[in-house]
Amino acid sequence: MPTDDTRTEPTTLMRYQIGDMTPSELIAREELSRRDKLAVLRQWEHDALELLVAEEENMGGGPSPPLSEIRDAMRALNTDRDPDRPDTTAGAVMTQGVRTVHSDNRIADAARQMRAENVGMLIVLDGDRVVGTVTDRDIAVRCVGKDLDARAHAVSDIMTNRVVACPTQHTIREAADLMAREGLRRLCVVDEHGGLAGVLSLADLALGVDGDATVGRVLRAITRAPASGDTPADQATSRHSESSHPGGLHVYNMKPAVGG
Repeated sequence: MPTDDTRTEPTTLMRYQIGDMTPSELIAREELSRRDKLAVLRQWEHDALELLVAEEENMGGGPSPPLSEIRDAMRALNTDRDPDRPDTTAGAVMTQGVRTVHSDNRIADAARQMRAENVGMLIVLDGDRVVGTVTDRDIAVRCVGKDLDARAHAVSDIMTNRVVACPTQHTIREAADLMAREGLRRLCVVDEHGGLAGVLSLADLALGVDGDATVGRVLRAITRAPASGDTPADQATSRHSESSHPGGLHVYNMKPAVGG
């Protein structure tokens, strides 16, 4: 019988795809541990919200998935997180095990890492210092969209240098306010020592009270935010000073727990 102490394998996420079965049927699978079920549901939630974002941006996201069913299943499995409390914190629902990439790595390497680890964002490091983030959208818009050679250009050439973060003790509503104000799909979360503790995504926000309304509010703000492709390809997006981007909590010097 699987236990919650067993790490979820990437093949598990690939084996159970959204649409192959209902969330209720997934929960009933005895061969999966609670951890695995949550991991699959979180991936389904991520995929579903990406489709909604694409629809909001008129990119043709495809048919709407059963978001309410997915969220109900996640809430049922997350009783220890008490998601219905208004003061649920970012630290309680964030995704741990942050994935990182070095600023000097090639863009192609970052893309392969995203595919292998099934993630849409990597934290960019310079040594042990966080200097930015790079997303699949950054690669699509700033690299592919501008005909850059992904094998020749470094991640630092297309990364977003503003590292916006909130403390783990922030409530989901406070974190959502920050995401809406900054136009972010994902938000870094730091511990009391300033270390990178995790990442808060739209899927994580859905676990909180009024999840539908919160996600919808952030999505509307995202569609009004400036496109990530506005930065010229020949203009570096890194090494800006913190003071040049006032508002929000911008973290540039923190030691993350790499790996895991």
